[in-house]
Amino acid sequence: MAAAVVVVAPIAIHAQVPLGQAAASYDVVSVKPNKSGPNGMSWGSTADGYRATNVSLGMLIQSAWNLKTEDLIYGLPKWDHDARFDVEGKMDADAVATLKQLPPKEARVQRDLMMQNMLIERFHLQIHHDIKQLPVYNLNVAKGGLKVKEADPANAYPEVKMGSSRVAGAGSMMFGPGQFTGNAVTLAALADNLSGTLSRLVIDKTGLTGKYDFALKYAPDDAPTTNDPGPSLFTALEEQLGLHLESTKGPVDTIVIDHLEQPTEN
Repeated sequence: MAAAVVVVAPIAIHAQVPLGQAAASYDVVSVKPNKSGPNGMSWGSTADGYRATNVSLGMLIQSAWNLKTEDLIYGLPKWDHDARFDVEGKMDADAVATLKQLPPKEARVQRDLMMQNMLIERFHLQIHHDIKQLPVYNLNVAKGGLKVKEADPANAYPEVKMGSSRVAGAGSMMFGPGQFTGNAVTLAALADNLSGTLSRLVIDKTGLTGKYDFALKYAPDDAPTTNDPGPSLFTALEEQLGLHLESTKGPVDTIVIDHLEQPTEN
């Protein structure tokens, strides 16, 4: 990625989809305000679309454009701090069938396009991309060497519980207050999830492409004060996983909002 700042004219693009692939828009979309308060958020893909509960517009934009943190969105309105929405998008049967035939990466692209087009249509969103020099963390192997365990390909990873969540299977990662648990995940995936926790882009610089099991425990910044609060996230990464976070600056793709409107309820 080039270090020079690039400013592109505002866009509101409906991406073209090759023939034979899923249509890049939902057949039915529902957007409703949610007044339940800040707790109880959820979002993610469903078999026939997408469903989000009690989320902000910033969260929706972050998800649709695969941004690592919401801080990479510039120009969000003041009302985004408090406004929450319930959003559901559903594909028709033909689109669902076609999507199932696509390789996983292509299917993800199609789902992202559907989300982007929904935001363009319902929020009248217009954006442009801007490469900015911003603080980032590079994730490196610590001087003492890597301490994570390489995953066993034969491990079926039976269901485990963390809080109210149950997760199983290779490639799954679970989060709780002051803990990360990974089942056969890449360090690049760990870096992505650390980005959200640290509200700063974390870039995997380890050069390692394997899959690993790990359990990380640390003291969150908002943890109650105790005589033994535990290590910080930075210290825990070095001591428990053999990984080091280096603070630096680098070119980061950001989204700048040029125009948006609150949606009409339906």
